[in-house]
Amino acid sequence: MIAPAYVRLMAAYAGWQNGAHLGAADRLDDAARRAPRGAFFGSIHATMAHLLWADSIWMHRLAGLPRPQARTIAASVDEGGDWPALSDARRALDGAIG
Repeated sequence: MIAPAYVRLMAAYAGWQNGAHLGAADRLDDAARRAPRGAFFGSIHATMAHLLWADSIWMHRLAGLPRPQARTIAASVDEGGDWPALSDARRALDGAIG
């Protein structure tokens, strides 16, 4: 069985890792964040938007947090909007999780 302390540790780790990703992406301009990278969701921006969407879906289900705007995986790449809004939403969600 997974202990609550382990879940808290993993939530803290995820928040730290997401912060590192955001910090690295903050150093890029918008064109670089949206450039095709061959990743499953295409760009860095779209991938990070999808991850925000996926975590938001789970937190909606598990903790009653607001449901994300996008209703499908395909639409998840637009979650969060522009970079400042996306990074603010990611940090807010990580704060709520951790």
